[in-house]
Amino acid sequence: MVDPLLDLDDSLDILIEEGRISHIAPRIEKEGAYLLEAQGKVVVPGLIDMHVHLRDFNESQKETIATGTRAAAMGGYTTVVCEPNSNPPLDTLENLQQWIKLAQRDGYVNLHTKVCISQGRHGEKLTHLKALVRRPWVVAATDDGNPVVNDNVMARAFAKARDYDVLLTPHCEESPATIQAFRANPLKVWEMLREMEGLVDGADPNPAHTGLARLEELGVLKGIVTWRWTRRINRKSRMSAVPMVAES
Repeated sequence: MVDPLLDLDDSLDILIEEGRISHIAPRIEKEGAYLLEAQGKVVVPGLIDMHVHLRDFNESQKETIATGTRAAAMGGYTTVVCEPNSNPPLDTLENLQQWIKLAQRDGYVNLHTKVCISQGRHGEKLTHLKALVRRPWVVAATDDGNPVVNDNVMARAFAKARDYDVLLTPHCEESPATIQAFRANPLKVWEMLREMEGLVDGADPNPAHTGLARLEELGVLKGIVTWRWTRRINRKSRMSAVPMVAES
């Protein structure tokens, strides 16, 4: 059994009564109890997934809150956080409230969600973040696979994240929008990348650097970014004390 919070890593018995763990000890004797032999297995606390796509709404043929959270429970995940790229997206209070109703009705595990940074996930106008992030169930904001390529829009988003103490989890990745923006002004991108540690992956621009620069400039409280180029970015953020975490 492994539990980091309890600093526990040992071979133990677990007694479950009425659906709850009632006792943990090296050896437990309980008359009439059903024995589930777990030798050679690892027992851990419920896992957490910060990035799931539960779709629903107009894309229920792909996934629903019910099917997704049941699968999570079967896999040992007791808490999941949903991305807001549903159809329609979670960019208004109306859409968010409809999602919450479905989550309350159909969720099988602890369920949270992110909301959109920009309206329609188009990267042009910010959503009403102040209202959205203060709703129950909301833990962060992102445009998921449609990264905000407008530097000024992203700067305002970081500033609001700081003011509202909300986590941003942007995806700084290639998308049709980023590729179009880079092709429109390649010289500017080249100059930016030369200033921010050069190129990554040969001649491919690394949009993550702009996000990190904005975190530094604005003094944002915290940020989690899902960037493909993570090792160098993580090292730079640690050296400059920017509160950022990255995943690959």
